[in-house]
Amino acid sequence: LAMSIDALLEVEEGADAQLHQQHGERWACVRSSALTADARRELAQTREEIAQAEAANEALSTHHADHEDCLSLLDLDAGALAGRVPQAEEGSRLADLECVGDIRTLLASLS
Repeated sequence: LAMSIDALLEVEEGADAQLHQQHGERWACVRSSALTADARRELAQTREEIAQAEAANEALSTHHADHEDCLSLLDLDAGALAGRVPQAEEGSRLADLECVGDIRTLLASLS
């Protein structure tokens, strides 16, 4: 779209330059370049915003790919998550860890 807008502006400015060359001072209209300056600035700003959005999208895609294993846990149901919690006999060091109890409590609240 930006290229087609650029092409239209170039054609219009070319036609204006040709008429100015043919008619000289009798062609007293405001120069096309002055009339299209705002459009060109807006087009440049839009291109910059698109470039920034593309860079952000690429960074997000890379970040997602780098953390896909962790994010895949979000797709599991509560039963599958509970099955991944380490199991240990009562009284073992693992079963007595506070974080294991916290995880079991959180999983129970999901059900």
